[in-house]
Amino acid sequence: MRANIVTALYMMLIGMGVVFTALVALQGFINLVAWLGRSLGPKSEPVPETEPQAEGISPEEQVVIGAAVAEALTAPVRVYHIRLLPDESQETWSRIGRLDIMRSHGRGGRSQ
Repeated sequence: MRANIVTALYMMLIGMGVVFTALVALQGFINLVAWLGRSLGPKSEPVPETEPQAEGISPEEQVVIGAAVAEALTAPVRVYHIRLLPDESQETWSRIGRLDIMRSHGRGGRSQ
């Protein structure tokens, strides 16, 4: 009986050792491929950040929209894209759904 337990413990340790050795080897391979990708890959220059451009919206309106979004989410935000939706494409249920989402992000939580 005792020999079976000792044999089982040895088998468990050998199995765990093989698994952990394989995991360490796999992590080393992943790190090697990532390093090769960084060193041999194409060199890209950093792209300078540009101000968001929106057709038909003045820079002042863009600032106001960004401030309104930051206030509604109570967190600093950066607006990258503003798209105007024509009134005829906004169905009643879509507007109600968007209003519900905006209310749920308010300071007091979901309003009933």
